[in-house]
Amino acid sequence: MKRYLKVLFLQARATFLSTLEYRVSYFFRVFRIMLSIGLIFLTLEILFLKTKTLGIWNKSEVFLIFGVYQFVSSFVDFFCGDSLSEIPSLVRQGDLDIILLKPLDSQFLISFRETHPGNLYRIFASFVVFSYAASSLSEAIPLGRFLLGALFVGAAILIFYSLLLLIASASFFVLEESLSELFENFLSVSKYPTDIFPRGLRILLTVIPIVFLVTIPSSVILGKFLPVYLLGFPVAGCLFYFSRRCFLNALKNYTSAGG
Repeated sequence: MKRYLKVLFLQARATFLSTLEYRVSYFFRVFRIMLSIGLIFLTLEILFLKTKTLGIWNKSEVFLIFGVYQFVSSFVDFFCGDSLSEIPSLVRQGDLDIILLKPLDSQFLISFRETHPGNLYRIFASFVVFSYAASSLSEAIPLGRFLLGALFVGAAILIFYSLLLLIASASFFVLEESLSELFENFLSVSKYPTDIFPRGLRILLTVIPIVFLVTIPSSVILGKFLPVYLLGFPVAGCLFYFSRRCFLNALKNYTSAGG
């Protein structure tokens, strides 16, 4: 474990140093991230000028859901989002060879090859949004409920990563870089409470299972806990195992640059 943590730190450091070579691009990316969060924040503010609730959720609760979504997505993006999205390019150009030759787990090296420091600002912004929402609730969130919610957020992060890994595995067969972008856009619907969508879409979001990403962790934090929510933990474990098996099987179909 110590060896893997050291490699993770060194790769994060190398990525950060490389971004300093293109500082304008780095600051532009940070600006784009902040602008995107700001626009969603403004959209929700405008929405609640016309209504007091969104489904069964009031304004503070919806903003809390948005804060949880930002944390889950930005946490995954910081550690492995960029790396997984570049797999089609690595496969097409044969650059995956050098990674597979290293004496460490291939999934680890490919998943955490790059960590973009700009996403740290998204993590910080998620805490700001969450704090804003929590402070406007009618009652304070008890520490025990917050810690329980944090466990569900951990499961959500594992589910999010596993779903991205499944899409990355498909890249070995379909060399389309927009595939991961398309799926991430679909995952972005989790920033809204899933129960506001039509019944058919709610079923789809449960099967995938996007409902465990944000809505359920937020419900737990808000004290709307149901025993069925505990399924999130075995779902996370099973999905991670399944995605890893799919990834390893996909690697067997990879043909190196040498043929």
